[in-house]
Formats: sequence, structure tokens, C-alpha cells
Amino acid sequence: MALDRQARINGGAAIRQRRADLGLSQAALAKAVGCGQMTVSHWEAGDCEPRASVRPRLAAALQVELFSPLYYRAPEARGRV
Repeated sequence: MALDRQARINGGAAIRQRRADLGLSQAALAKAVGCGQMTVSHWEAGDCEPRASVRPRLAAALQVELFSPLYYRAPEARGRV
């Protein structure tokens, strides 16, 4: 089931923030994930969500645990509510 626009925007903001926290450019994240920079831009803008096949690589590149279709949790946040 596709996420609604607001959920995609929220997820995109989480991707953008984590990428920035790691000091990665969109191009660097795209290279690590194996996609194009414009794809990362579309995720961050909430235009689309990462495909299921890409999510594990995206989570690894962002150094986070994949715990739902689009939202990610940093390892240091585990156990927090």
C-alpha cells in the first residue's frame, strides 16, 4: 500500500535530516544506495518512496535500522519511545 503524500513528506524529511547529519550529499547517498541523485531528491521531497528492494541499502547507507516501510531509527535511539 502506497503511503499518502504527508507520510512521504515526513519520511523524506527523515531521510534528508539523517543524510545531512552524516555529512552526505544527495549524490553520495545515491552512489552508496545504487540509484540516481534525482531519485534521492524525489524521496526527500516526498514525491515518491524508496522501493522495497532499495530500503535495506538505504538504511545501511544512513547507518540506521530499517523498522517500517519508510521511517528509520538511528541506532542510538533504540529503546526510546
